[in-house]
Amino acid sequence: MARKSEHIIILGTNGTGKSTLLKQLVEEANKKGRRALIITPDPVEWQGVEEIQPESQLLRQGGFTGVRKVVYYSEAETLEPISKFYFDGVLIFDDCRSYFGSQTHPVLKTIFIRRRQFMRDVVIVGHGFTDIPPQYFTYTTKFILFKTTDNMIKRKNTISNFEAAQKVVERVNRKAMSNPHYKEALKI
Repeated sequence: MARKSEHIIILGTNGTGKSTLLKQLVEEANKKGRRALIITPDPVEWQGVEEIQPESQLLRQGGFTGVRKVVYYSEAETLEPISKFYFDGVLIFDDCRSYFGSQTHPVLKTIFIRRRQFMRDVVIVGHGFTDIPPQYFTYTTKFILFKTTDNMIKRKNTISNFEAAQKVVERVNRKAMSNPHYKEALKI
């Protein structure tokens, strides 16, 4: 039986624990013999993780092991090569607000739809619901929510089970007053 793939959206303001959680996800994938590819807008982010160029044959053929990062420069330079990358692992779009536009790029749509065939989980990380383009919620299997100050009502018509998500956000924000790293997961 094929492994079920995940499409996870992680949301939270600065300093809530998103990066720590991502590092745990990467470590867990590595322990299972899976790879991790991190897309980041900042070359300084993810220090200690080897950078790989999007046009690299190693990337296209899925020939690396462990963890690599790709610095996002443009759709053409970054997304096209990644779309051809088949691997058993996790694909992380860190701080997506820096490079995701309001419309879903066709390459991203293919990545999201065919994640099971590509044998990869997709993780999208942002600060709030409005950082994520509306269509991305269509593919979501789980939210991991930290404290957020974003007005999620703007995504009411795009979030499956909106009322349950809203209750989780309210509870997380309340509990974050005493524990700034408090989070909850919500399966969709």
